[in-house]
Amino acid sequence: MRTEEELLAFDKAQPNAPAAALDAEEIAFLVDSLARKEDDPRYRALLLLQSRSASTPDVYRYWDVFRSKLRSDNSYQRSIGMLLLAANARWDEAGRCAEALDDMTKLLSDEKPVTIRQCVGALEAVALAVPEVREKICTRLISTDLSAIRETMRKLVLKDIVHALTALKSVYSTPETEAYIARASMPNK
Repeated sequence: MRTEEELLAFDKAQPNAPAAALDAEEIAFLVDSLARKEDDPRYRALLLLQSRSASTPDVYRYWDVFRSKLRSDNSYQRSIGMLLLAANARWDEAGRCAEALDDMTKLLSDEKPVTIRQCVGALEAVALAVPEVREKICTRLISTDLSAIRETMRKLVLKDIVHALTALKSVYSTPETEAYIARASMPNK
């Protein structure tokens, strides 16, 4: 997968087989493709890199590239950075997740609600993969200012946060997270 034609040819619903066959040069090509302005090749590159990250650590070497995307002016780039950091958190043995956590959680107050929602899901994955950041992630999730989010999206973001906290209950739970889940589950929330 070294050309746009090859990138556009794979079935988006089935990224695992092509992702498993990637070599280092193809991974570099895909990382470069993340910066493309066209949605389709950029999205396909993301899918392949996420799939590859699920089984091998060779995408992790681009951690700094993904982290730098968190500060992009472009919301798609911020989301891509967050999603790929989360996909590679399982390979983090150097404590880079903890170092990047402030940058990651800043997306909980992003101007784009879709980016916030993707951030919540990604933080769930990070917390599941990296025990030492669980407390901070849960604290940041329950501290998210929902009133700053467009009203039509608040309920969805709240549901995402409750989903993440519920998913984390088996590995990390506090009275505060339990209370948050209980309050959010009350009628009219």
